[in-house]
Amino acid sequence: MTTTFETFHLAGYATRITPAKAAEQLAQAWQQLLSHPLAVSPADGDPHLYAAYTDYESDFRAPYTFVLGVRVAPTTRHEGLELVTVPAGSFEPFVADGLPRHALWKTWSDVWARWPAGSSGRRYAVDFERYTPAALTALATQAPTRVDVFVGLR
Repeated sequence: MTTTFETFHLAGYATRITPAKAAEQLAQAWQQLLSHPLAVSPADGDPHLYAAYTDYESDFRAPYTFVLGVRVAPTTRHEGLELVTVPAGSFEPFVADGLPRHALWKTWSDVWARWPAGSSGRRYAVDFERYTPAALTALATQAPTRVDVFVGLR
């Protein structure tokens, strides 16, 4: 069952990811966030942290930009942070449930299997993970948690 979102905006730390070094680069991006929390007030009191996958060179096999951030007003600008626009549209929801590193890897493996390289259906504009405050605590301690994952559809 798909979920529809209206356009919203994120501001956060951006890292260009290459698939061959993704594990290392993603870990470094998270370490940056954990050691230097964002000094941004979320829009509308949204308590979630978002991990956005955007600027895909082609599909999941090619480089993309990973942004760890919070929801902000569209006019928000913060030095050193990337602004990402999540376009309105339909998203396929997935749930990563369990130990964060393993659960997220399994969930993204399921996504890749559902839409193999070269298949249609995925939009490849912005996909995102949404973390509650409790999920962030679990991530930092590697305790079991639940993370919502949304994949943009055409």
